[in-house]
Amino acid sequence: MRREVTGGNILCCLSNVDIDRVVGKFNARYIEAIAFFDARTAPPDSPTPRQLRKRLEQVVGKFGRAVLPVHIRHHWTAAIIIPSTSGDNLAALVVDSAPSLLTAMDIRKGFGLLGITEIDIGCHGRQPYGSDECGLFTILTVLRDQVHFDGIMHEGQTTAEMSLAGWRKIMADPAF
Repeated sequence: MRREVTGGNILCCLSNVDIDRVVGKFNARYIEAIAFFDARTAPPDSPTPRQLRKRLEQVVGKFGRAVLPVHIRHHWTAAIIIPSTSGDNLAALVVDSAPSLLTAMDIRKGFGLLGITEIDIGCHGRQPYGSDECGLFTILTVLRDQVHFDGIMHEGQTTAEMSLAGWRKIMADPAF
């Protein structure tokens, strides 16, 4: 049986299984949503931080980036993992729809377990205060990375400005 973690209210929020179902097969650079949580909390049957680190290195080596949902404090964010500025390590660009100091501290601590210390946390679209929409924002971040990376969306273009042809390409993908 697959374990589930949920952001916010467990009765109405998205779980790792929900997020994987929407974007998992769609994006070759995607690491399943439970991976960071498992590496951070290290249940006996789950990947260790070292195993996740190795997997991130493989995906970044092959594609130039990896997309990793991050579950911290019953809250979902998404991280784009890229080579660090020095090129000898990995860096994390974390997109958080409801940033807080405590969440940021825990995100940095979790990535520290993976040996990733170059971390930029930003907010690119804020969920309404008090809402439980962090999982939805995580999915949108993964999809936005997909359209940017695959050249469907051009630099400086917003999601709303993306061509209808670009969205058709996404929706026509049988994995979606």
